Amino acid sequence: MKPKVLVTEPIHQVGWNLLAAETEAVAWAGPQAEPIRPGHPLAGLPNVLLTPHLGSVTEDGLMRMARAAAEEVLRVLQGEAPRYPVNPEALVKPNR
Repeated sequence: MKPKVLVTEPIHQVGWNLLAAETEAVAWAGPQAEPIRPGHPLAGLPNVLLTPHLGSVTEDGLMRMARAAAEEVLRVLQGEAPRYPVNPEALVKPNR
């Protein structure tokens, strides 16, 4: 893996996270269980910062999430398709 690569998929395999940390790539991942067990391989690396899932809950983060949700509601109310539909197949089905 190239140095400083950003891995954006949620990765749950410890091996990928270790590879990213050891090669100075950047990975974003969440372990399958929190808190991680004592002695977890990632916890011992000096270039790894571990935070709980709530690590992203900041005043700025909450405002961005609220704004994005409101913008999506407005898009749909104006007849546009949502940008990130959970079930895009529903967008092409005719109304009953």
